[in-house]
Amino acid sequence: MGEDEKGTLAWPGAHRALARNATLLRAIGLVTFVCLSIVFSIAGIYLRSWQLQFKIQELKDYILISNQPDSACKGALSGEWVYAAFEKFMGCEARQREDFTRSDKEIFDQCVTNHEYARNKYCQRGREIQIFVFNITNPQDVVDGLTPRMTEIGRKADGGPLIFYKDCKTFNTEFGTTEVEFNEYCYYTYKYPDTEEADLSQQVVTVNVGLLEAIGN
Repeated sequence: MGEDEKGTLAWPGAHRALARNATLLRAIGLVTFVCLSIVFSIAGIYLRSWQLQFKIQELKDYILISNQPDSACKGALSGEWVYAAFEKFMGCEARQREDFTRSDKEIFDQCVTNHEYARNKYCQRGREIQIFVFNITNPQDVVDGLTPRMTEIGRKADGGPLIFYKDCKTFNTEFGTTEVEFNEYCYYTYKYPDTEEADLSQQVVTVNVGLLEAIGN
């Protein structure tokens, strides 16, 4: 067989058969590519849908968690987890979030309602702030440059410091998975309402620190 005969095929019409096979292979490849594209597109849509559902649930946790009590919030009555004694629902996350948005005074009042005869054991009335006030008894001498004599002004009954309860309440609260964002305002209530007028209406003479600072500058 010569060199010109080495490149020829052994049967007639082989070129046409190869051309048909090549076209068929290209068609199969195109169909395979289209099928894979469809499969990956469906998988992508499913993944996006799952992510969307996850985000929706996460938003529910942020906004509606107080209305989504879990199994630990079940009680004898419907909605009992909102107002019953906290000791019964310590594992209820919805109750914890509910209490977080309440003021210290609201939590105390609810505790007293639930523990009327054991309030000293279970209920704590917010944070106590002690304020010490000192009165200058010789203001004219101080004006003349002499040393001031000072006495403490406190409660009329026992002379102790003035004590206030600091009650804080959160608002615009958004709960995350591991953190919480909120704004807060606080107000102060005198601990002894029966003697509040007498205790807080005492005349006090003291140094005007702001004025002295201005004069010094």
